[in-house]
Amino acid sequence: MDQFIGQLRQKMQEFRIGVLRVEDVDEASGKIILTVSEADAAMYQQKKMHQGSTAF
Repeated sequence: MDQFIGQLRQKMQEFRIGVLRVEDVDEASGKIILTVSEADAAMYQQKKMHQGSTAF
């Protein structure tokens, strides 16, 4: 499970989707609560748009 989460986290950052966080794991029930922060993805899009508007 840890390896899967690590790989998923890395790919999400690589593709600028967002930052994955594991909030809670209940091993007894098998429930996992994950959150994704889109702040980095939004900043990447703004930077990309800004660069595109100033390119000659």
